[in-house]
Amino acid sequence: MSATPLAPGAPRSGTTFLGLPTAPRGVGHLRGTQPFPDAARTALRDGQLRANLGRATTTIRGKRAAVVSEVPHWE
Repeated sequence: MSATPLAPGAPRSGTTFLGLPTAPRGVGHLRGTQPFPDAARTALRDGQLRANLGRATTTIRGKRAAVVSEVPHWE
């Protein structure tokens, strides 16, 4: 019995490699119609986005600090 060739990067656990997820062109935020500096200025004027980012950053920093405090001699 010959083995079925696997796609590059496919796991060898008997599962089927379906490829990497992609979005149709024009969907998502990886490519915009504005140059980055213009899009950044627009985003920085969005108060709700800034508040959400601030809360997320505070949460992440707090969780990291809690984990770091559990480890002796953390550098």
